[in-house]
Amino acid sequence: MKLKSIYKYLIWQQGKSYLIYFGIIFVIVHLGLLLTLSIDTNGSFGGMEMGTVIFMMISGIVFYRESLALSMQNGISRKTFFYGIDSWFYNYFSLSSRRRFNN
Repeated sequence: MKLKSIYKYLIWQQGKSYLIYFGIIFVIVHLGLLLTLSIDTNGSFGGMEMGTVIFMMISGIVFYRESLALSMQNGISRKTFFYGIDSWFYNYFSLSSRRRFNN
């Protein structure tokens, strides 16, 4: 039962930050696309990968530090916490890979 509550908490906590970040990236890319189309040039847009790597690294550090401390204060063992993280990562990456390979 504790694993389910940890899993829900991880989805809730990380889901907000990922939605905000990827929403901002979506807006930036589409503004660049509209600007390129309105100027009528052959342009390209890239370089967002490094920003994503930096965001994921900082998000992971903050996520691990805050969530583990909160879980331990609520009586959840490290083993259960890491099982929750593993299940969250498995679901997140399987959804990401499914989205990538379907396009």
